[in-house]
Amino acid sequence: MVVDAVGAREIAYAAVRTVGLNSQGHLEIQTVHGESYAPLVFMGSLVDRFVKTSDRAALEIRKKLPDKRLPAEEAPPVRKRLIRPCLPADACLVLALVAVVSGGVRALL
Repeated sequence: MVVDAVGAREIAYAAVRTVGLNSQGHLEIQTVHGESYAPLVFMGSLVDRFVKTSDRAALEIRKKLPDKRLPAEEAPPVRKRLIRPCLPADACLVLALVAVVSGGVRALL
């Protein structure tokens, strides 16, 4: 599962062509469909330069990849979700929106 700031994408291991770091040191997943995804949590940071979490994540993903990849015609497509499957973060987002809307309504009165 690749999580963005707003949504998420589910990529089957059989549909992954390569996993590695791009030129900026961010984790990047290439699919057999020609798409490229970079998980938000592994976008590189000052801490990552020393701890190498992106390198370790790429290694762990590579360990789980099947020996033989499926051709693009047979590989499952990437499933996209608009809302992240993170209940606490989504609850905070909803509360923030309610606070903004209710505060905006009071300002109009």
